[in-house]
Amino acid sequence: MQYEFMIRFSNLISQTCKVLPILIYFCATFSAKAHGSEIVTDRPDQTESSSAVSSGVTQIEFGWSHSYQKNGEIRERVNEFPQSLIRIGLKPGFELRLGWDGYVLKNPGVVSGDSFDGAGDMSMGIKINLRKSQGAAPEIALLVDATLPVGHSSFSSNRVDPSVRFSFSNSLSDRFSVGYNIGVTSSSEENNLGNVATAVSGLYTLALGTDISARFGAFVEVFGEKRIDLDEAPTHSLDGGVTRLFGDNIQLDVAVGLGLSSGAPDWFVTSGLSIRLPQ
Repeated sequence: MQYEFMIRFSNLISQTCKVLPILIYFCATFSAKAHGSEIVTDRPDQTESSSAVSSGVTQIEFGWSHSYQKNGEIRERVNEFPQSLIRIGLKPGFELRLGWDGYVLKNPGVVSGDSFDGAGDMSMGIKINLRKSQGAAPEIALLVDATLPVGHSSFSSNRVDPSVRFSFSNSLSDRFSVGYNIGVTSSSEENNLGNVATAVSGLYTLALGTDISARFGAFVEVFGEKRIDLDEAPTHSLDGGVTRLFGDNIQLDVAVGLGLSSGAPDWFVTSGLSIRLPQ
């Protein structure tokens, strides 16, 4: 089963790589017709941006992630592709968000090559820009979304799990900015008794971003979660990455991270492509 999936996964990536140059060429060709400002994405970091896409604009962000975690003799590797987010500007300061976890391959085990694969859940939500930055006061946005349990049983929450977060950002200088999120999220899964239980957690993120040049950017970030309904130790992680702009409407990204506490993945890597479609 593992080898069959890897063949399918490899073919999917191969076909995607054939399409990407066409997408990049299309967006670069029509770049002048889009907005003059550069694309602002919600990836590859965990900090959601405080700005909504402009009214009438559709922005597509997708990528691949791989994580590794060791717990005693158990080693777990998870691949997800293509993690997707479609952001649609419905009116100034208001966007509709449609997400998908992607196709998931989980490979747990001690020595065996047992694996599970299938489609992940989808999500639907909104982002509302509450205020623009004024001096030292940050720009603020509200994000509300919920999972849609349409994925494979091995990867579905089996419930509609809502989450709420506030996103803040401040410009520190012409080159440096800081973004930070606080919020509450829920996640459901089946326990050993076959019952579905929902965990409620508080979350935080803090990211420092910088412009290396006109086209290259970089960031470093800490983020984590703490269960609210149970007395469990919080999880903390650290990541960093770089972005590359092509015109004003295309961004490539890559990031790596590591866990700072026992509940987080030991390490992970992600890369992706974001495209702002011209009006």
